[in-house]
Amino acid sequence: MNSSFPDVLLRSLIIDDQISVHNQIKQHIAKIEFMDLPQSCINPIRAPQMITSLKPHIIFLDIEMPDISGIELLDVLGPISAAIIIVTAHKQHAWQGYQYHVQDFLDKPIQFRELFKAVNKVRLSYLAKAMPIESSIAPLAVMPVATAPERRPMEENPTVVNGLRARFEKTKMMIKVEKDVVFIKYSDLYMIRSEGNYLKLFTKAGTYVIRRKLKQVLESLPYDFIQTHRSYIVNSESVVRSYGNTILFSEISDNAKISKRFKHKVYRKLGQIHG
Repeated sequence: MNSSFPDVLLRSLIIDDQISVHNQIKQHIAKIEFMDLPQSCINPIRAPQMITSLKPHIIFLDIEMPDISGIELLDVLGPISAAIIIVTAHKQHAWQGYQYHVQDFLDKPIQFRELFKAVNKVRLSYLAKAMPIESSIAPLAVMPVATAPERRPMEENPTVVNGLRARFEKTKMMIKVEKDVVFIKYSDLYMIRSEGNYLKLFTKAGTYVIRRKLKQVLESLPYDFIQTHRSYIVNSESVVRSYGNTILFSEISDNAKISKRFKHKVYRKLGQIHG
């Protein structure tokens, strides 16, 4: 481990009524050097007291439990600093955790690879908080930085941009479609259009409609996404052409609009215009 970048030892708590799930998670975590061995909470009624006492960095939370569900427990707990990772065998219920800013979702039976990716995202988040922005991003950047770069806004700082792209590389968003839960890779999401109280998502797999506000979704999207109009968000990596106040995509026939309010910001994001 590079001593120039101090690491963290993450504490975790498993809240699940199935002992087999506790054993499975513990076996996986025993292989991860930046994770402390987790504590167990079989009875969710005891969870608030254990969270106060242990102050975990990560909580592995089941949804369906006796007496109180995982979602109801989140309501009881209110805002907490721990990252919530939901573990469930019932994907159709996982969507409820979306409004609680859940860090990640793991399917039962839990695979080591998926658990490792989930806890490593939490680790990176803590490292970013513990170090100056240039130091925390440098290990993830495409090019090493010999000297500390001049502080500039995030959109103009290439070191920060590369680091953020690396972190968001494998992340995805989750939406509820009728009774199903759909996971959409950000790289497969081309455009979001506001239609009243609903949003229409244009993706590689097709279009989806969800009941959300544009502002709510924009706050959780990676760096490559930008608002171009009060009714549009686009993935800048999917844009193939723009003319006037219209944005065209290579994969879909629908277009996005650019308003005067966002025009300067949009063209700065899309890059310098030549010719």
